[in-house]
Amino acid sequence: MRPDTDGLKSTPPAGMGEATNGSAQHSFGCANVPRILMAEDNAINQRVGKLILQRAGFRIDVVHDGQEALDAHRQNPYDLILMDCHMPVMDGFEACREIRRTSERQPVIIAVTANALVGERERCLDAGMDDYLPKPFQAEQLIGVVQKWVGSPRLEPAQSRDGSVS
Repeated sequence: MRPDTDGLKSTPPAGMGEATNGSAQHSFGCANVPRILMAEDNAINQRVGKLILQRAGFRIDVVHDGQEALDAHRQNPYDLILMDCHMPVMDGFEACREIRRTSERQPVIIAVTANALVGERERCLDAGMDDYLPKPFQAEQLIGVVQKWVGSPRLEPAQSRDGSVS
């Protein structure tokens, strides 16, 4: 299954652009906006996370489990994946390990989990995830962790009706 983009099952084509975040270099998709995938099985969390990031200027696709995340990334690689750890079919830990093992283009993977027990962050990092965001989170926390890894979206300047750029 392809990622859900505003209710449509499609994957936009990736373009090329370069951005630098510290020493890591990422190749971003169309309009120099990093491509983000959210793997989350809860419909409310999907809608809230997607809306927060879209309002911040990011492009985000949504899938429902780890297997779909793996398939979506293989089909059209993402710059960053927000990975729920506990999902049906394939959990986030297994999906992360499989992406790390098989993907030529390695995304940033951020664990997003309601399990905030002692040692959970370390378990996520040990599985190959780059960062950890416990649920529930505030909009600023989600935007902050995404910006930490991929920076702010670089949107193309808007064009007016006469073709001038504003």
